[in-house]
Amino acid sequence: MTDDERNQEALFRHAILGDLLSRNLRRRQLRPALKQLAQQTYQDHHGRSRRVAYKTLEEWFYKYRNRGFDALKPLPRKDRNKSRILAEDLQQLILDMKREDPGRSAPLILRELELAGRIAARQARVSSVQRLLRRHGLSVPRMEVDHAARYRWEASMCGELWQADALHGPILMNPATGRNQRVIVFGLIDDRSRLIPYLEGGFGETEQRFLTVLYQAMARRGIVRKLLLDNHASFSGYDLRLLCARLDSSGTQPAGRRAIERQD
Repeated sequence: MTDDERNQEALFRHAILGDLLSRNLRRRQLRPALKQLAQQTYQDHHGRSRRVAYKTLEEWFYKYRNRGFDALKPLPRKDRNKSRILAEDLQQLILDMKREDPGRSAPLILRELELAGRIAARQARVSSVQRLLRRHGLSVPRMEVDHAARYRWEASMCGELWQADALHGPILMNPATGRNQRVIVFGLIDDRSRLIPYLEGGFGETEQRFLTVLYQAMARRGIVRKLLLDNHASFSGYDLRLLCARLDSSGTQPAGRRAIERQD
């Protein structure tokens, strides 16, 4: 909250208390007057409708009586310019990740941290990461990229990055249910070589089916360093995130249409 906003809030509080501040009231007179004020709705300087509890009004009243107008100003936060969510070691990791690859966006950094198990899902917001990067001059408008540009998902070697997708196939009879059902094809493609580590068609677009495909791919081609996934439930479940963390494999957000979708 800026100094101007703190002044605006103090004026708002002063206006609510109004002439009570200048009257010589006894306690028996003050209580019903404050209760009456607590039953009303007020509009603050942001245009928002607000109601104020009796205890809060009483606190404001005695603050003004004892220390004047400045006492009505909200206290500045002691952790100003510091993240209340991101620990110091996590902040340093985020800064290092951004410096290592300036093309990493805040959502991408957050996603990588979640899938690596460094933070819990929804523990932090993208805006927290963005503010941290801005404070250290690492937001995109202020960065000076002093090395050769590269595509975000361009792998330097085979086995560095696999891209995954689930494609919708034809409608066939599912023997397990006796009903017609659309076939879902889970596939993985190596970003560097365009080799298909594993591909499997079946019924159901679930995390368990994708984990089976990923297992078969790793059994044939070894453990991949990174996975490129989207936000579908089959690619964002707890078991997959735990697997990526244990294998030290970082799941990431898509930057656009994946290579599998272009291999038509």
